[in-house]
Amino acid sequence: MVEVGYKYRFFGQDAKIAARVLGIYSHMDHNFLNAYVPTFWLNVHVRRLVSARYKVGVERSVGNGGEEIEGRGHWVWVS
Repeated sequence: MVEVGYKYRFFGQDAKIAARVLGIYSHMDHNFLNAYVPTFWLNVHVRRLVSARYKVGVERSVGNGGEEIEGRGHWVWVS
């Protein structure tokens, strides 16, 4: 899951799995299969994916993308 604005996006095979497990819609966007969930439902959807025995990685956006935060880059890994 990758945070993009106010939603978390799934891509490719992950989007297909998320659509099936979470009951959400997936669609093709620029040759990539996409699915997404709003940020305020993150905990619910992560819990449902873990309950279905999938490993879940979440990438959160830090800052506005035009700056580097404490030398770590623009993305942090949240587990």
